[in-house]
Amino acid sequence: MKNQIRLSLVLLFGLALLQSCSNTIEGDLIITNVNIIDVKSGDIDSNMDLIVNGEKITSIVEHKSNANYKAENVIDGSDKFLIPGLWDMHTHTWWGYEELFPLLLANGVTGIQEMFGDLIAVKNIKDKIKNGEIVGPEYISAGRIIDGKPPIQPGSDQADTPEKGREIVRRQVNDGADFIKVYSLLRKDVYLAIADESKKLGIPMLGHLPDGVSLNEGIKAGHKSLEHFIGVLEYNLKDRHHYHDVMEGKEKDTTLLGNNTYVKMLEYMVKNHDPKKVDSLIAMLRDSETWVSPSNVVNRAYSNQTDSAISQNKYLAYMPHYLQENWKREPYSDRMYDAMKAHYNLSLSIMGRMQDGGVKFLAATDYGNPYVYAGFDLHEELQIFVDVGFTPLEALQTATINPAKYLDRTAELGTVEIGKIANLVLLDKNPLEDIKNTRKIAYVLQRGKAFDNSTLQHTLDSIRNYNSLPTVYEELLTVVEKSGVDKALERYEEIKQNESGKYTFDKFQLNLVANALLKEKKYKDAITLYEFNNKEYPNYYYGYENLGEAYLEFGDTTKAIQIYTRAKELNIAEKPLRILENIMEN
Repeated sequence: MKNQIRLSLVLLFGLALLQSCSNTIEGDLIITNVNIIDVKSGDIDSNMDLIVNGEKITSIVEHKSNANYKAENVIDGSDKFLIPGLWDMHTHTWWGYEELFPLLLANGVTGIQEMFGDLIAVKNIKDKIKNGEIVGPEYISAGRIIDGKPPIQPGSDQADTPEKGREIVRRQVNDGADFIKVYSLLRKDVYLAIADESKKLGIPMLGHLPDGVSLNEGIKAGHKSLEHFIGVLEYNLKDRHHYHDVMEGKEKDTTLLGNNTYVKMLEYMVKNHDPKKVDSLIAMLRDSETWVSPSNVVNRAYSNQTDSAISQNKYLAYMPHYLQENWKREPYSDRMYDAMKAHYNLSLSIMGRMQDGGVKFLAATDYGNPYVYAGFDLHEELQIFVDVGFTPLEALQTATINPAKYLDRTAELGTVEIGKIANLVLLDKNPLEDIKNTRKIAYVLQRGKAFDNSTLQHTLDSIRNYNSLPTVYEELLTVVEKSGVDKALERYEEIKQNESGKYTFDKFQLNLVANALLKEKKYKDAITLYEFNNKEYPNYYYGYENLGEAYLEFGDTTKAIQIYTRAKELNIAEKPLRILENIMEN
């Protein structure tokens, strides 16, 4: 009898042990009892356990109340909703990644497309992310914009012949560009050569559709993404062939060219819009491989810069001071604002119809531009999509599965599935019910590393508090004006030793003072500050660019060459290298 009891106890213990083992779920990180949103269909798999090992999702199983979890990090997902990490498909980041990456992470933005990259600096940033030195998003980058000669944006690569365009494409590909970005002033023959060379080398081409190129021609050439709706409204013109001929220089029309050309272009597109052509536009884009990246928030920002709701938005407090300084510009004319608003509103009026017709959209903000708030405004972009007629699911797709399709990376990104990279956002509320719920973030996972709301909020609070401090720039500029550069440097050392926590104290401050002096043509004083700042921050890329520029303006080319050569040796940025090449060629 005793033996039977012992045997029964052994069997019961073994059964309990076996049951316990079968209910054990192991991983590096586990999110329990969570609602997983399928962004392809809008279906929700409720009460699921998601397991992450390393950077990947390795298992998704039904939740069991008696499960035994073994993981370094177990996150309770009860009543929460899990979506893929968000993408911003038009950004300007590399020059301020240290300040901007935390804002992206706090807003669930785990992937970005850089639209005007310094390829040396970008490579260094990518290496830091890969090596775990910094937490950063999936990072896709162009090299410098390719535009006509002269270009719109300073620092662009300039192509005035087809062969020059091909040469730039080859160089950018060799230097590590992920795609080629073209711009508005390229001649048609040059643009087509760039497109052809890009195809030969297997690299995407996108950006501004040049003014002299029609949408039909762009699609045929393989233009992968239309930025800011450029090329879209042009297609709907009553006389679009005349418009493109004028832009290409084949015809003359003072209603388009001359003084205030950009205003005239916007007014022309609104006045000559033909709504009957929208169906044809939709069919052509639907059947093409071309995507539309409207970046509504930047169009809204430019159209409404005098509106305090835009220029004094609460998110301004999170933007670095040097960016805020850059945003302080003279307002446009009333005519310009009216033209931009009318063009923007016309774009919005057909966007929902385009989505319903099967046009492929991407979420983008173009942050870096005035009053576009990195991280925060991606959620604004999704809201605008909903406001013009997208469903919350369709809006969410523009920042999740659509970027993955566009990048041909659906095997690893874009959905919450086994085998995908664990870039995830855990939300307190369902975004399919209200797109505003993408802001209600409980956790963000960047390649398997989890950041909870309290950590993210603490980061944001720290950034806001830091930005609320008086700037070293303003303090030193006052000293320079009253007592000169030497006294300003003495004050800098005082602050550094005793008061650094009372001011915004970073690599930008002295350079901003020097920039102000350079504008006033006080070359020796500017050079003194640039040189001092370069000793303080020897890997600050703009320090060498600005110092070399000061020496060139001062007339000391030999010294400028030495500075740019030093930057080349440090391998911290591409622009000083290009300037050096131009100096040596000439």
